[in-house]
Amino acid sequence: MWSLKERADHFLAHLTDKERVALHNELLAVNQIVALNQQTSFYAFGLLKKGSRPHYLEERKRVLQYRNGVNEELIIHQIHRQHLFKHIYSFRVYFDLVEMDAVFIDVLLERLQALQSAPLWTPKLA
Repeated sequence: MWSLKERADHFLAHLTDKERVALHNELLAVNQIVALNQQTSFYAFGLLKKGSRPHYLEERKRVLQYRNGVNEELIIHQIHRQHLFKHIYSFRVYFDLVEMDAVFIDVLLERLQALQSAPLWTPKLA
């Protein structure tokens, strides 16, 4: 069985440079949102104070989907549910249709930053 780092390395190895940059930017945003809102719920009564009618049931979902050259797929669902005054945030991370822990996002970010900070190898000419 592969570790999270091995899976992340294998996934990133088959992405183009442009896809890696896009993934890095998206993961930075997702990581910040996850850190603030992972599995949280709260009540907001601001709409009552403004005098507007609250939404009784609303669900917003943002899906990030990346596929590399060997058809490995990373899917991240960000879900915001609002039921009357209660707001609930949840995140789901899938890698090859297997649900992963949110730690996988951190591992991917760590590996992407290691790839960016690594010096490029240049051959020495004699």
